[in-house]
This record gives sequence, C-alpha cells and structure tokens, in this order.
Amino acid sequence: MAIATDTLIGDAQATLKASFPELAVELFPARPEDYRLNHPTGALLIAYPGSGSGAPQMMGRVEQQRTIRIGITLVLRQLWGPDGAPAILDRLRAALVGWRPSSECEPLYAISDRFLHQDAGLWWYAAEFACVTRQILPIR
Repeated sequence: MAIATDTLIGDAQATLKASFPELAVELFPARPEDYRLNHPTGALLIAYPGSGSGAPQMMGRVEQQRTIRIGITLVLRQLWGPDGAPAILDRLRAALVGWRPSSECEPLYAISDRFLHQDAGLWWYAAEFACVTRQILPIR
C-alpha cells in the first residue's frame, strides 16, 4: 500500500517542526505573491511539487512504483551564520535524508537545493527531497 500524499506532507511538517523549533514551519501558501514572513528568523514552507510513476506490473492487480517529491522553500532573514541559508540547508538535509515517514515509504533522499532570489531583506532558497513508495491497486 502506498503512503497517502497528505500523510507524507503532514508527517514531514511534524518532523521539521521538531527539528527546527526556532523557525516557522508552514505549508506553502496558495498565493505565494501574498506571503508575508512574520517570524523573526525565517520559515520553512512545505510544498508538493509532484510525483513520478514507474511502469506498471499487472499480476491480477496493478503494482506501480511511485516517487513522491517534497519541496521545501526557505525564507530567511540571514544569508550567513547559524541562521543563514547554507547552515539551514545543511540542517534540513540532516533532518530529512534517511528519514522514513512510514513503513509504506523508503527513506527520503535529497534531489537538489538552489538559490531562488533575494527580496526586501529576505533570502529565498528551494530544496527538494523524494521518497519511493509502491502503489498496489485492484484491476476493476
């Protein structure tokens, strides 16, 4: 059975809240252009950029590997130092790489991280992670 996407996102949010008590950990806003950072240090915004599926196997049912991606946008007031982007990205990788959200999903691995932009004293970075699960559904 595959892990539900909402479950994975919720579990990731709980894990990040425990690992980053000094930051806001929120779901990515529906209207990012209206997002306002109210936290004194920064925020981790969790998104679902999508998933990919492998070729199905038909054995009286449909079995398919699914790779679910999790996107984390960092919005930080500092570029350097312990609350800066490189330090938080290192801690983010340490918190998520190897973390196994459930027995229905393999441990997370890092895909990429990159600078997005700097605006009004805020540094925006993006990191992406993924885990592999197996979806098994009956043929109807």
